[in-house]
Amino acid sequence: MPSPLIALDWGTTRARAFLIGEDGDVLDKRSADRGIQSVPAGGFPAAFEAIAGDLRRANPEAAILLAGMVGSRNGWIEAPYVACPASPAEIAAAGLRVTLDDGTAATVLPGLSCDEGAFDVMRGEETLVVGLGLGDGIACLPGTHSKWAQVEGGRITRFASFMTGEVYGLLREHSILSRLAVEPAEEDAVEGARRGLAAAARLGGLLNAAFAARSEVLAGRM
Repeated sequence: MPSPLIALDWGTTRARAFLIGEDGDVLDKRSADRGIQSVPAGGFPAAFEAIAGDLRRANPEAAILLAGMVGSRNGWIEAPYVACPASPAEIAAAGLRVTLDDGTAATVLPGLSCDEGAFDVMRGEETLVVGLGLGDGIACLPGTHSKWAQVEGGRITRFASFMTGEVYGLLREHSILSRLAVEPAEEDAVEGARRGLAAAARLGGLLNAAFAARSEVLAGRM
């Protein structure tokens, strides 16, 4: 029987480990608040053991893949970005080997770069795009720094990053809107999404729409 795969999505603040079967099903998983910013110099083998050591011991023949900020300059080892367009094979070929405390090898996958007037990068999201399938289309990956990636001919051809979640947090906690913001009732979520899409379709852009959120309250319409 082919060995399973141990894959880690190892970010800045959190790490998630998955035991993946040959058919792609997740057989087991772990999660820990042990992102790279909490790992001291030279401490990555011990951190891996704390996060996923039991999965490795139970599956000693499993290949180990590490993706995300673990491959950044502040991570276990810096895996240089692969320039778009890039296929899964090209991403895998640029992986770098690291060694666990017992000598077991693991592969740190690189991120991607895209240069279309402004240099853009991603680390970890490329594995999500590959996991969605590589049929032609556009993948949206929401988050603190959301990514929109275009896939053509089995390759990630280009992408763009947006400070979506970060700007939302700033507006929600540190702007004039913070005084007005309340957690919506669950039944209001659909209507809120509808109004948000309508606001996005109007002329004026994000900054105008943000101010309108305040003036709509003053008018008693929100």
